[in-house]
Amino acid sequence: MTRAHKVLVAVAVQTVLTIGVWVAIQINTIRVHMNWSKQVSESLRLLQGNRPANVPADRWEHLCSWTVNLHGNCGVIWNAVEPEWREPFAAELRRRVSGPVSVADIDWIWDEYAAHTTGGPRYSREYRPTRTE
Repeated sequence: MTRAHKVLVAVAVQTVLTIGVWVAIQINTIRVHMNWSKQVSESLRLLQGNRPANVPADRWEHLCSWTVNLHGNCGVIWNAVEPEWREPFAAELRRRVSGPVSVADIDWIWDEYAAHTTGGPRYSREYRPTRTE
């Protein structure tokens, strides 16, 4: 094998390794995000089943359904969410839904998505179920 062939093989191997590492990092990033998304979805299901006594059932269903839509439209795409925000948000959401909840918790979720996801500000302006017309 000539020196030129050796260099070509070395460059090809380095390129394949670099691409492999990049792909592995991307896959891990997406996996971590999907786990977070599933945790948030589970917390939102718990929220739906934890209706405050002072909120009519149909109103609570409306608030929760739109909040689930918020997560589906603004939170499931890995690069549309601030990575450093995910875990603190999920932990606080779990804490909130484990006790008594209120409409203020729904507003908190929407405020968080508006501040930490790329689609959140627009989605909140257009679809926030607690906004006044």
